[in-house]
Amino acid sequence: FDYRLKRGNSVSGGSVDQYCRLPSCVAACLPSCMADEQEGHLSEIHAVTFSPNSGLLATGGTDRLIKLWSVAGGCLEKQETFDGSSGSITSLAFDPTGCCVLAAMYDNAAQLWKVGDSRIKEILTGHTNKVTAAQFRSTWHQAVTGSQDRTVKEWDLVKAACSRTIQVFSYCN
Repeated sequence: FDYRLKRGNSVSGGSVDQYCRLPSCVAACLPSCMADEQEGHLSEIHAVTFSPNSGLLATGGTDRLIKLWSVAGGCLEKQETFDGSSGSITSLAFDPTGCCVLAAMYDNAAQLWKVGDSRIKEILTGHTNKVTAAQFRSTWHQAVTGSQDRTVKEWDLVKAACSRTIQVFSYCN
């Protein structure tokens, strides 16, 4: 990406001959005051993610809680709290349907939670250091996790088992 090669509201993403048209923003401003305040986490938040339809926001952090918030009309309303994580939450992801939340944690594991059921559905263990990244694949029954142990693991969520481990040169963030 070379920001110096711009013409109007086009920017270069490759060679000089290949320009991509970007939508222009007519007017944008940041709010000057807080629109909504909620009692939430007891300490730092390290992970936030929206559900696929943007109707829910999941937050997690060092208090070991995952909170689900309904997002309606620009205001947040607490919907559900997942309590039972044994380590700080480092990453959160919704599955493609928005029915499950995958949480990466500092206790060398990841947890799978079902929205609407405040119990852990599965615990994915096998990493030897902090799990710092978690993401669903394009289907609800497969996920990947990354860890400070310098591995990426692919998971079969139906079996709650690791299907492949990939060694990488640095740890995942």
